[in-house]
Parts: sequence; structure tokens; C-alpha cells
Amino acid sequence: MDEKHMQLLKDWNAKHRVSLEVDSIMADVLTPIIKIFNRRHGTNYTLDGVNGTPRWSTANIHADEFLPNYYIPAWQNHHREIPVLVDRGLLSGAHRHYKIDIVSSRSDATVEPLKLWLSENGIGFRKRLVTEPGLDKCALDYRLYIDDDSKLAEKVENAQANWKGTSKTMLLVDMFNNREVRDS
Repeated sequence: MDEKHMQLLKDWNAKHRVSLEVDSIMADVLTPIIKIFNRRHGTNYTLDGVNGTPRWSTANIHADEFLPNYYIPAWQNHHREIPVLVDRGLLSGAHRHYKIDIVSSRSDATVEPLKLWLSENGIGFRKRLVTEPGLDKCALDYRLYIDDDSKLAEKVENAQANWKGTSKTMLLVDMFNNREVRDS
């Protein structure tokens, strides 16, 4: 294959790269989190009730305690109870046309349970890229981001506004934590 064809292949591959988040996109991690919270606090929250709540602080969960007390235990101790939110057949079909990578910012303590969850639920992936919390996903070489992070959506929109040959698109999945974002 000559240099011209190699560049065309590289361009095609780059245009079809998709970044897919796990939490709230593929995995309903809120279900075990709510279960843990209810058990600890003697409450009866439901997923519907929490989805109407804009912030965990309304349930007196502070950001610094959410990760170690609810999120990490949900993955470590309840990963088999985390419902799958995506249609596996649709995801499998999409893999034929796009290079879909799992790109998820998470703590080290949840990486192995995530691998088990993916395997046990028959969810294949081309590559799994687990990023450290705080890493800018927008800086990664993806053309489409499927995520619920409103800050990422703003960064992708700004990247489009300052377009320098790299086209990026964000599919912001509607969640209670990002409803303040305007459509663009």
C-alpha cells in the first residue's frame, strides 16, 4: 500500500472513532448506589425519584464522600446488579461500522469490576481506555463522544468553534445532571 492509501486509511479510521462512556450510558450504576444509600440511611429513594433530583447534595451526599462511600462500593460489591442500558445487538452492529472505544474516567478501584461487568454482560469493545479522573477526554482523538458530561459537551462545542481540521461531535445523553445545557 502506498503512502497516499495509508493516509486515506488513517483519515477514515480517525473519522470513525467513537468514545463511549460507561456510567449512565451503558451501565445504570445509579441502581446499586441508591440501594447502598437506602440501606445506610433507612430511606426509600427510587431511581425515578433520584432522576428528578438535580444534585446528590439534596440527599446530603457531599462530593468528597460520594466516590468512596457509594460509587466505588457499587462497582466493587454490586457490579452484577448493575443493569445494562444499551441494546447489545445495536452496539454489536455499530462495531461493524465504527471503531468504538470505551473511554471512562474512573478510579483504579473500579477498573477490575468494570472488566467483569463488560465480560459478564457480553459487551465487546475494540479498546478500553480508562482515564484518570480529571483527564480531558476532548483532547483524545475521537470524532464522536457519547457521554453525559456537560463539561465535555462544552469542550467539544468549543473545539468545533475553533476548528483546526479536526471535527468533533458530542451526543450528550439526557441525564438529570446535565439538563441545564442548551442544545447546539
